[in-house]
Amino acid sequence: MVCKYCQGEFELAEKPYISKQAGMEGEYHWNCFVEACRSRMPVEVSIASISNVSADNNESKRERSPAAVED
Repeated sequence: MVCKYCQGEFELAEKPYISKQAGMEGEYHWNCFVEACRSRMPVEVSIASISNVSADNNESKRERSPAAVED
């Protein structure tokens, strides 16, 4: 048996991780599976998510500022 990511052979005592995830079906070394998942994640999605979080934080800070509170 060979790892789908690195194409390396599995040791006799080593149990492969069997993925049934769509588009990633196969047998992997665990570390190879983790790397394969990371490499499939689009960078744009990660950056957009971080941008949205920081924008939300700025809005919530404005809502909590003393200047925004009316007597």
